[in-house]
Amino acid sequence: MSNNNEAKTKNSPSVDALNKSLVSLRKAIALMVQYKIPTTPTHYAVWYAYVTNSNSFICETINTCIKNQGFCTAITSEELYQRYLASPLEKSTTKVKESLEGMVLHLTSSMNDAISSTSKFNDSINSHFSNLSQITKSSTKLTLEQTLQMIENLVNHSDEILESSKDFTQSLERAQKEIAALKKELSIIKIQTTHDTLTGLLNRRALDEDLAYFLNIKNNFSLIMLDLDLFKNINDTYGHRIGDLVLKSTAKVLEERTNGFGKVYRYGGEEMVIILPNTTLSTAINIAEQCRIHIEKITIKERVKGSNKNKNQLPIIPNGKSLTLSVITASLGVAEANENDTAESIIDRADNQLYLAKKLGRNRVMPIKM
Repeated sequence: MSNNNEAKTKNSPSVDALNKSLVSLRKAIALMVQYKIPTTPTHYAVWYAYVTNSNSFICETINTCIKNQGFCTAITSEELYQRYLASPLEKSTTKVKESLEGMVLHLTSSMNDAISSTSKFNDSINSHFSNLSQITKSSTKLTLEQTLQMIENLVNHSDEILESSKDFTQSLERAQKEIAALKKELSIIKIQTTHDTLTGLLNRRALDEDLAYFLNIKNNFSLIMLDLDLFKNINDTYGHRIGDLVLKSTAKVLEERTNGFGKVYRYGGEEMVIILPNTTLSTAINIAEQCRIHIEKITIKERVKGSNKNKNQLPIIPNGKSLTLSVITASLGVAEANENDTAESIIDRADNQLYLAKKLGRNRVMPIKM
């Protein structure tokens, strides 16, 4: 009877699930440590999904990053969480973090109770078999009452481990319901933490973190800094709504031209930055030139209220008439990271090249490719 109970304990579904979860946990944490990903609940959710292959989009994105760049950044991990694991209804980072941490603590407590009960049950079995072994080796015989007492003890301990296993299984089920409830309560963390609300591009915070990461791992990369030419005049002539459309259209162009091998950030105002991992200066200049050409092709077609100002030959559109704005240009400066670079130094070099492009007449990329 005791052997059957022991076998059931070892092979119970809850114990198997626990063992598989622990294996996946170790794999996820090992990868997070390898790629220097902060061990927060949101990052863990992404990497747990990755190692368990439970979300094909997350797996494909991480595999592509590792293949193309040799690593995956914390910002990419956050993006994956917001895109594939969080719902559009997410309300606050703090609430999600506290809920997830509370759930993890609850599961950990239940898991520890189950492990403790299993350990006590095994100790009890070993103790009873030890007593039985000693008795069989001696001439002393167990009375019927002693035999029944030993069986009763084994049954009681067996009931305890089964009850603990049942509690742990119920805790897992509750956790799944809590996760489903969290997804319904989630708000737009992406906008609050790593993305620009207007353009949808990564924001300055994301740029700072990624630059620190790239420089820390000594990985070769190039940086492009872009500034829209005469953007203030567009706002003054046509209004900020048209200016916002220009920014959104520019952001879309940059993302399309760097899709799969670069990251685009809104640096501030009409300035944007592109990081190109594993890219030489010469290649980065070519990419910047392609971005410049496609920005020139942007056309904004809208109905506007018009303006009484006319700066730098931008046409005035009568009130209520259609606007076709196709004089959008940008100046770009490019720099390649070197061994002694800091975030400030590489941005300064790209910014100096951008300033030179403006000085030479705008709508160009500097340095000129030799």
